[in-house]
Amino acid sequence: DYTDFSGWYSNIDDSRQFSEQAYKSGLVYNYKEDSKAYINISSGYRFPLVDEFILYNFWVFPFGRTINKDLKPQKAFNYEVGVEHSWNKNLKTEISFYWMKVKDEIYYDPYAWINGNYDRTLHRGVDLKVSGNIGQRLHLFCNYSFTRASFDGGMYAGNDLPFVPEHKVTAGLDFDITRSLLFSAVLNYTGQKRFISDMANTGGWMEDYITLDTKLSYKYKNLKAYLG
Repeated sequence: DYTDFSGWYSNIDDSRQFSEQAYKSGLVYNYKEDSKAYINISSGYRFPLVDEFILYNFWVFPFGRTINKDLKPQKAFNYEVGVEHSWNKNLKTEISFYWMKVKDEIYYDPYAWINGNYDRTLHRGVDLKVSGNIGQRLHLFCNYSFTRASFDGGMYAGNDLPFVPEHKVTAGLDFDITRSLLFSAVLNYTGQKRFISDMANTGGWMEDYITLDTKLSYKYKNLKAYLG
């Protein structure tokens, strides 16, 4: 129920009702202290956001608004296997592989000017993580993700899924300069990816890019100040 007092848009009196289930099952084997091998099987869903299923009609005034009742929730089914290994108290590594099928993935259709659903998509990849401590004050970490996401059938079968980079790297550090003064830095690399809504893969690639986030924080009793 939405009443527009500005006079620009029509009121909305409509409803959508969704019902989905999610579950997760797994098996974990702790082969040594702080180390394990695991396998997970899970399902999940995402309901459309309110602004994703509202339709606008700018050919009338006040501008008409209705609900897109053809937009469906997206559903996912995922398999994952991995190993977390603690080499010692200062060094830990993790590797995991996943395979995920998604049905009715929500996307924006620039030709129809509305949000719609992909039929079926396939996501698979590997995640690598390394973290460790140097002394008592310095903590380092690095994460790498490789993702292969594509359409699983239909007219775009085998094409890359838009806006999903194959390569992502996050590396950073936390340094306790003193007990009260902490410095942290995170370097993020995002590889090239297809432009959003380029299902046909004809629009080339968005260039890769790097961001660097730094933060200096100081704590004194119950007061904390920071600059980022």
